[in-house]
Amino acid sequence: MRALVVALLLTACSPAAPALRQDREYSIEPTTRGLTVSGTAGMEVGFGRDFTGAVAALTKVLGPPNSMSNGPACTIVLWRTGLQTHFTGQSFTGWRIEDQQAGTTCPA
Repeated sequence: MRALVVALLLTACSPAAPALRQDREYSIEPTTRGLTVSGTAGMEVGFGRDFTGAVAALTKVLGPPNSMSNGPACTIVLWRTGLQTHFTGQSFTGWRIEDQQAGTTCPA
């Protein structure tokens, strides 16, 4: 009986796992090093990230891409927010939104 009481007291003193908030809103913040995801503990999609990982991460925040344009040396993925992500080979190299851009973007 004493062992059970001690076990219950130790369990009560243990920190609980943090709760995941279902109502949290995320957004993409363009930076000179790539894209950061606000509302997270520092998640970012940095320049140099591979195509599959970058698109998968952005899809979790923005939903699926609207379209994809494959050129001879560059791929542009267009998102519903107006964000364009640019890839050279299989690497994320730049972004463009409205009149702002960073990194290496595909020629227009």
